[in-house]
This record gives sequence, C-alpha cells and structure tokens, in this order.
Amino acid sequence: EIKTEYNTSTIFISHDLGVVAGIADKIIVMCEGTIRETGDTDAVFYHSSNDYTKKLLDAIPEGAKILPNRVTSNEPLVEVSNLKTFFKNESGKNDDDRYIKAVNNVSLTIPRGEILGLVGESGSGKSTLLNILGMLDLLDKGSYDLDGVPIKDLDETKAANYRNKFLGFVFQSFNLINYKTALENVTLPLYYQGVKRKEREEEALKYLDDVGLKEWATHLPSELSGGQKQRVAIARALVSKPKVLLADEPTGALDSKTSKEVMALIQDINKSGKTILIVTHEEDIANMCSRIVRLKDGVILEDKKNKMIKAI
Repeated sequence: EIKTEYNTSTIFISHDLGVVAGIADKIIVMCEGTIRETGDTDAVFYHSSNDYTKKLLDAIPEGAKILPNRVTSNEPLVEVSNLKTFFKNESGKNDDDRYIKAVNNVSLTIPRGEILGLVGESGSGKSTLLNILGMLDLLDKGSYDLDGVPIKDLDETKAANYRNKFLGFVFQSFNLINYKTALENVTLPLYYQGVKRKEREEEALKYLDDVGLKEWATHLPSELSGGQKQRVAIARALVSKPKVLLADEPTGALDSKTSKEVMALIQDINKSGKTILIVTHEEDIANMCSRIVRLKDGVILEDKKNKMIKAI
C-alpha cells in the first residue's frame, strides 16, 4: 500500500527471498557483508547463476516458486508527451492534406510491471506508435523518455545500442534466422552485447528452458511449429533482460489454441515484473492485458484499466 498509494521508495530487508521477490522491483542478495548478486527481480528469481542465491531459491517451497502477480509501481518506465508523427502525402492538394498525421498529439505513461494492450484497426497508428517506442521510427514533435533517458537525436548506431539495452521485440512473423538453430537465434542479442560464446549459450539455453523448448535447442525454425517459433522469438527477446517487451501482433499468425498458449506464457512473464506492450487488433487478446489503450486515426480514444482474463 505504501508503494502504490504514496509512490514511496522502500528498502525491505528479509531472510526470505520468496517474500522479497513478491513485492520488490530489484533485489540485492548479501552474505557475510558482501553483495553476492544484484538485479531486477525476475532476473534474480528466475535466471540467477549465483550459487548462494540458488541456495536461497532452493529453500522456497515448491508451490511458491512462481512469482505472484505483483502490483505495478507508480514509477513510470515509458513516458511520451504530445507525440506527433507525419507522413508526406504526395497526392495532397493543400496544406491540410499534404501530410498524414499517423500519430497525433499522443501522451502516454506506462508504469513498470504493466501489461498494456494497444488496440486499433489497420491505419489507426498503433504500429507507428510501437515503431517510435521501439526506436525504429523517429518522432516529429513531442518527447519520449525510457527509464528516465530522453530518446532524441539518435543516429542509427545509438538507436541500435539503446534497443539492445532497453528493449525486446516479438513480431507476428517471428523474424527468426532460418539457417540458425533455436539456440543460435536466442544467443544473437548477447552476441551483439559482446558476451562470450560459452556464457551466451548457457544463458540462451536457460531462456529456452523457460519457454519449454530446451529439448528443441538444436532444431532449425523449419522444424518447429508456429507456436514453437514464437516461443523461440520470446526467449530471444528476453535473453538480454530488456526493460520493456514490445510485441507486435504476437498471435497474428497462430491458431486460437496456440494463441492462448503464447498469451499464457506472456502473462507468466508479466507476473515476474516485466513491462509488456502488445499491439493487437483482436479484442480477446486485448482482454488478456491489465490495461487497454484504443487508437483511431492516430488519436487515443480510450485508455482504461482492464480486469485481465487469464489466457488458460
């Protein structure tokens, strides 16, 4: 209540890692006056490689090994204000229709730990907004801050570095490299971060295990089903421990049963505290999010909290 109502920073000290993980955004593990590990809660709880932390995790009862659906912090992770993006209309006959307002004066704040559904029909501006948040397109007017960092004046190199540091991407068409195995696809973000081969393969295997595909690590994308390909793509998006996961129509190429399975996985990832933005035109997928923002003609029509429906 202190965290959510008063937006007060809190240091919580306990011997019980399971209790701390249930409410904390970040964790510091200490032993005999020494910091053994520090990191975001989901990274420490699910992906620790520290022996002392593993002992603490082993002491947690089996039924409590999944993080509860922690309340989101009021602290904003993504902030956009008065965002405008224009596309030139070559057939325009006057100043009013010479430019198309793809995103028109959009202001949006996304707190840490939220799963947000960005909904709209084709041409609503949702993909353009996602591309701006993903630093794939430039904004023409307004401001964009990500984890307190102003996103502006980016050349392609700086944008690529920021994307690798802050963001994970999941696409409708998976965007896997066909001649690389599942494991090799997942290691790619770590390769670009300069992580050594053995370490990045170990990390990638952990994330494949998390999405239920450890046994498929050596298989090529052509040997995987659509649902399995999307799970590999999700593992690849998470392996660099991004601040935000951006998913563009993640279920668009899947049947309804597989769509629910993928959304169940995404909801589990959100329970660990990960901030997720899902672009979709499907109402049932939007209803699996805790907040829905509806766009039309580049303008936000509706922004509401949602009673999230469990995927499975």
